[in-house]
Amino acid sequence: MTHHKTIGLIPARYASSRLPGKLLLPLGGSSILKSVYDKALLCQTLDGIAVVTDHEGIYEHVKSWNGEVYMSRSDHQSGTDRIAEIAGAMDQYDYVVNIQGDEPFIVPRAIDYIVEVVQSARASIGTLISLIHDIEDYSNPHVVKVVKDIYNYAMYFSRSSIPYHRNDPKSLPSTDVFKHIGLYVFEREALLEITKIPVSNLEESEKLEQLRWLEHGKKIITATVEYNSFGIDTREDYDRALLIYNSL
Repeated sequence: MTHHKTIGLIPARYASSRLPGKLLLPLGGSSILKSVYDKALLCQTLDGIAVVTDHEGIYEHVKSWNGEVYMSRSDHQSGTDRIAEIAGAMDQYDYVVNIQGDEPFIVPRAIDYIVEVVQSARASIGTLISLIHDIEDYSNPHVVKVVKDIYNYAMYFSRSSIPYHRNDPKSLPSTDVFKHIGLYVFEREALLEITKIPVSNLEESEKLEQLRWLEHGKKIITATVEYNSFGIDTREDYDRALLIYNSL
């Protein structure tokens, strides 16, 4: 089987509306960002790993442990746009993985799994999903739900409770319901293509960039994992992360 070269890129913005500089916060003797980087190093499918940032402090932080890091422009609207700028010059790679810099508990095997799924299906975009087990997640607009077809391609992503449980809206549907984990694998050419597409109506409404890709006819394959994603967006999230880390 042909080996496809794959790089993991970690977009790392300093400015965060709810917790500025969060990626540099200490966690277990290093930082949130280095925890993510170290997890990525354990992946079997990645031929390279790099941080992409627009902030001098983050750049120097990555250099301090001899990590690979690139400076990007500061005007990007999303992490996808940020990594696309750098991936444009990386024609030695066939696939690019967008790894969230604020998820220090990411499971390396989950990253490997979606890379394998995308490459074996010859898909151009792939992402992770997991089963929703409680009504709180199902009804929470901060938890993005996804409906997929029988071939595991995403049909729609929404902050709403989908599929809607018409007979009993206050309980989970009898069918499986899934939440989205914001980690993507792209064919490099597909990544460069989708970041040239203007913001779409669905994206504007739900504030979910993947709807732009679906609305323009792109297909997103999904892989279901047990892993329950946890991103650090607020001080409360950070306090919880410290508790989780200390209990490991």
